[in-house]
Amino acid sequence: MGARGVRRWPPPRRWRVVAAAALLAAAALGHDGAVVARTADAGPVPSDAVPGAGFTRTGDAPDDAELHLALGLTRNGAALRARALSVSDPTSPSYGAHHSVDEIGDLAGTDGTAGAVVDVLASEGIAAWVDPTGLFVHATPTVGQAEALFATPWGTYTGPGMVADIPYLAADEEPTLPDPLDGLLAELTGLTMALPSSTIPTGARAKPPAPTNTGTAAGCEAALATGAYTQAQLATAYGIDTAAAPGGHVAVLIDGDGFVPESYDVFASCYGIGLPAPEVHLVAPQRVAIEGSVGEVDGDVQTVAGVAPTLGRLDVLQGVYGPYQWPLLFAAALDPAVTGTPPHAVTMSDGDPETQLPLATISLLEDVFVAAALVGTTVVAPAGDFGSVSFPGVPGNPQSYPASSPWVVSIGGTNASLDSDNRITSELVWNDTRYQGFDTQATGGGPSARFDAPPWQAGPERRLPDLSLFAAAYPGATQVLDVGGTVQWYGASGTSFASPLFATGVALAGAQLEAAGRPRLGLVTPLLYGRADDLWSTGAIFDITEGSNDLDGIGCCTATIGYDMASGLGAPRFDRLVAAAMRVGIEPLGPATPVAPPTTAPTSVAAPTFTG
Repeated sequence: MGARGVRRWPPPRRWRVVAAAALLAAAALGHDGAVVARTADAGPVPSDAVPGAGFTRTGDAPDDAELHLALGLTRNGAALRARALSVSDPTSPSYGAHHSVDEIGDLAGTDGTAGAVVDVLASEGIAAWVDPTGLFVHATPTVGQAEALFATPWGTYTGPGMVADIPYLAADEEPTLPDPLDGLLAELTGLTMALPSSTIPTGARAKPPAPTNTGTAAGCEAALATGAYTQAQLATAYGIDTAAAPGGHVAVLIDGDGFVPESYDVFASCYGIGLPAPEVHLVAPQRVAIEGSVGEVDGDVQTVAGVAPTLGRLDVLQGVYGPYQWPLLFAAALDPAVTGTPPHAVTMSDGDPETQLPLATISLLEDVFVAAALVGTTVVAPAGDFGSVSFPGVPGNPQSYPASSPWVVSIGGTNASLDSDNRITSELVWNDTRYQGFDTQATGGGPSARFDAPPWQAGPERRLPDLSLFAAAYPGATQVLDVGGTVQWYGASGTSFASPLFATGVALAGAQLEAAGRPRLGLVTPLLYGRADDLWSTGAIFDITEGSNDLDGIGCCTATIGYDMASGLGAPRFDRLVAAAMRVGIEPLGPATPVAPPTTAPTSVAAPTFTG
């Protein structure tokens, strides 16, 4: 498992692996997406057509089956990124001047193009509309309409799912872009699509050995019997003040997993949490709420509610399994019709090998993440749970995407000891191999094989993680899982616990900042890296200098003074981080600091690039 394998009890995820021939055919970077044949000389348009290894064709797709395509519009990506960085750079006069969602299309220059694409599709009888971000057109052709439009057949397939193979619809061959759309589209995504599911396979899950809670916990007997930390203990440990300001808005995203309200009710009753169970928004093509859960979204929701029991708003967005529909899922989190105002933070406990995602998917998703930065939403993702190995069985130890995106805050894991007041007394890199009796799990972290370093990081490539928070199995964190109709308490672990923990801290910090007339954090990494010296010296970030996430003798990565790929910048203390953010543009924060050799951190930021 990788970033999905973030809790000790779910079964291993079956990571998709692209055949060597496909890797060699994709510009030496392992892109398994096809390239659309163009009818003019404007260059190829990437798509996610033609499933790779791990998929088996089972028949011809029904003509009347509905597809959901995200057709990326030709846009001014450089202008979009430059503006996003300007509003995120603490040295910029535009810092914190975030935009509304409906301004993104104008910034990207897609307004005229979008209408033309919708008109072309309408002329073919295809329903289509412009996404609220203005970055792509959401189209719902039938298979028959798509086959005619793109001159390629569609098939039914079986392919990787969360715990077992699941059905897909996919284009069998590289599509051809029709003349009327030539020059209007930048990516075609959704040509490979997992079919919506309604249930999750369940099975017995073993509990870890009893951990030791070194702090002071409060809650019901069943929760305390796990010996794990409670979310309230960890909120105190990381300086998360739930009473500092009202509000805070988190959106939890999940693909292919279900949410069990009954599990949440047990959790909330145990801790006296008044926050009601969140509404689940179904993101097309998912039409029916999934019954059952392997625990990913249940754990995320319980983490958020346990840390912030009076949170202003919590949304859950549920989509079909797999990265092919991630552009639709992440864009829906910014849709005012779904989440109202832009969330302070969006978190998804998922990830695929960065070298094996289609170029079309990553290209469009990167600009959706840019849009999030523009509206002041922090996107958070776990760095993974298999240490320097990243994805067992996947060659090259690629990092997890979307955590490897420069526009996403990548969260690693730590092990922390608490005193009787639930303050952290020691914190080191999460690596369970140091303890007898546990299998090989450790925090993700390492160099990206796909993305160049953003300007706030030194070095040639993007490096993970950015920050780290508690994720260890010793002693774990309390969570409830419904196993075959039986509610059980667990001591859960993994960076997908740390990811919603950080997202909740960001949301509450954002509400506190806004209440004081200051901008929310948004894309927070330029601030974190650009002012690392000040944040370290004031304790807003605790520099972790002990431990390693190395597995199988790969040789990476060890914690050191300053930034490292085992713990990132370190572990945040949100009360002090808020105090630092309050001073941006008012008081000097101290000189910028290089975070990794051999170059120095810039005083202002420029657009990051990716090598895909």
